[in-house]
Amino acid sequence: MTTFRGLGVSSGVAIGKAVCVETRAVDVYRFPIESGQIEAEVDRLREAVHRTRQEIEKSRDSAADLGEELAAIFDAHVLMLVDSSYLEQIEARIRDEHVNAIDCLNTLQSFGFLERSVALTVDLLEDAA
Repeated sequence: MTTFRGLGVSSGVAIGKAVCVETRAVDVYRFPIESGQIEAEVDRLREAVHRTRQEIEKSRDSAADLGEELAAIFDAHVLMLVDSSYLEQIEARIRDEHVNAIDCLNTLQSFGFLERSVALTVDLLEDAA
């Protein structure tokens, strides 16, 4: 028997085969933002960054029990998330193209910003629901 140690997402013990239930990517829609709503969309992005950072830092605190080397991975994620050049690109696209933040993140994922964009996309999708 192989035992894996890691960071659990819920309490308890699980025994069994790992099964991938869904492999379909989330649909991301591009929709226009009216001029009067541009700053509200930028604010929504900034709030998503804030919430995502809090979630990453919470995960980091939990991972500290497994060792500082593992926890440091989360520090790197925070640094990437709050990178001003990355956020400026997203905000510029929202302002210049008058489109939603999720579409901007989806486009940046295509250009290699995947790690940073995924958590924000999830947060923005949850916010839109």
